[in-house]
Amino acid sequence: MPRTRSLPPHLEIRRAGYYWRRRLPRSLRDRRIHASGAPEEKKPKKEFFCFSLRLHVLSDAKILARRLTEMSDLVFAADAEAMMAIAPEIQVRMLESLARFEIEAFERARSVAGPRSPDAAAMDLRREEALQTTLRQALYLGDREVARHPLRHVADHLGLALDESDDGWTALAYEATKVLLDVSLERARRQQGLYDQPSIFFRRAVETAGGRDAAPSPPPTAAAVAPATFAMTDPAPAPLPAAPVASAEVVAPEAPATTSPVTQEEPVQAAEPSTNVGGSLSNTTSLTPTVVPAGLERPEGYDERAWQQARIIARPPRILVDRSLLSKESRAVLEKQRGITLVEAINLYFELLSWGYRAPFSQDQKRKKIPEKLKSATVEERLNEDHRGKLRLALDFWPSVIGDEPVDEVSVEELNDALERFWGVPANHGRSAKERGKYNLLEKIEKADAAEAQLDKDIAAAEARGAGAEEIDKMRLNGHKPRISVTTFIKHGRVLRAIGEMLWDMLSDVSAYGTDLRFS
Repeated sequence: MPRTRSLPPHLEIRRAGYYWRRRLPRSLRDRRIHASGAPEEKKPKKEFFCFSLRLHVLSDAKILARRLTEMSDLVFAADAEAMMAIAPEIQVRMLESLARFEIEAFERARSVAGPRSPDAAAMDLRREEALQTTLRQALYLGDREVARHPLRHVADHLGLALDESDDGWTALAYEATKVLLDVSLERARRQQGLYDQPSIFFRRAVETAGGRDAAPSPPPTAAAVAPATFAMTDPAPAPLPAAPVASAEVVAPEAPATTSPVTQEEPVQAAEPSTNVGGSLSNTTSLTPTVVPAGLERPEGYDERAWQQARIIARPPRILVDRSLLSKESRAVLEKQRGITLVEAINLYFELLSWGYRAPFSQDQKRKKIPEKLKSATVEERLNEDHRGKLRLALDFWPSVIGDEPVDEVSVEELNDALERFWGVPANHGRSAKERGKYNLLEKIEKADAAEAQLDKDIAAAEARGAGAEEIDKMRLNGHKPRISVTTFIKHGRVLRAIGEMLWDMLSDVSAYGTDLRFS
């Protein structure tokens, strides 16, 4: 009995030869029937694309069927994307535009309006109260009509086509009703002169006035003491006083007699941290480099150093590992508190693994027992084979793409670019020790890219001379350079996540440690 041959999807064999047959999606079928105007009772339940391939050779039929399947997948996916519910980013944009337009229109009308009587003002408040009652009733009854016209105006203003028959429109109208209620409440508050914060002009005036007042004033005694506080390497524990400004004002008359010319050169820089931070910054070290975390905005009134010291006080290092086991380099890294570079973080993470520590590092843990013969071995010798491969790749690839810079300063865009670049690593990148010593990963990626570019040129030349589809497919199969699998990508990508979580648990503040390096 002949063996049953398995055919790819949508390929059928009939007496006349091979056929390609695929069912039409319901969305396309319904639109076609609606356009044709066929009666309801004559609508077919299923419709298919079905035509002969005019082939009798199985290998050729498989190739053609695969191409037809890929083309139909693209067509059906594009149709599904066009008919899908309103995208979340469009909903957010419309709702934000609705709220912004209502508030800005209200403020503009108030700014150009003339005086009004108390009765007119009271009537405006009663109108807002009536509107709020109507909107709450609409939310209670699930009525979406109150939001229909506002959403239409916003869609027209943004140039968006809003399909009110879409399933997502109901949810959008519900959120728009809540936004309209919030807008009405905000208008009622502003009509009575109640604002959440001072006006932007007042805030700028206060900041400008504060800067002018601080510049000509003589440096107080506390200004000369503040730099020494930042540079203490073995500080004594002290409470966080709430009023350092008052103490500076008391000793200010004595400052001219004791102030040296050196301290007069930078009075503002020394005085600002002690005044704005509002407490002792003695829990720091002068060995810690000043870094600016990516993705964070510096608060007003802080320079870079004062901001970093405030972050360290808010979240001091929490080292729960035995430092005596670590190398001299890793102990120096732990003393830095902030500004650890990517290479230092990678080496620290794998050294902790080699001594039996595991995540989470924010908790006290009993480390895995290490044999006596391995206690004097190197880090790579203490690691298992899987961790050794991860260490080699981490040191070879990530610093060469991201750079050996402080992890705090690694931005999300840089990390995403590195992860995207990582997809180009060849599949057999680490199997040969000889190849590992001859080329680094970036050179292997470039070689693979060059080979694929040459393959594309060869295929184009073959097509120009009239080569058949089977020959082209054979060339593509023989010349293809496989890249890493999804499993390998996730395994090595999660090394960055583990390093970021380690730094977040032990040494980090709210910076790139807790965001950029958390790949999942």
